[in-house]
Amino acid sequence: MGEFNANTIIVSGQLNGTLTAEIVEILASGKVTGKVIAKDFTIEKGGVFEGESQVKPDKVLLESKPSKLKSSSATEQKKLKAI
Repeated sequence: MGEFNANTIIVSGQLNGTLTAEIVEILASGKVTGKVIAKDFTIEKGGVFEGESQVKPDKVLLESKPSKLKSSSATEQKKLKAI
């Protein structure tokens, strides 16, 4: 079991562990056992996947967007910005 991180992971053999990438492809001769976290996950006919998959969120979704503060107190606004 290992952890594999890359922009693109293409599997044509056997791989066990957690794969994190923008694109994961399991080719017809490939087998993945474990967890796949990817935006684009493809399994060719004949490819094997045993485990859990999860959609990788866009980086934009991970960044917090500033919210409009309705408090009139400058101190309260600073506290809210720090959260």
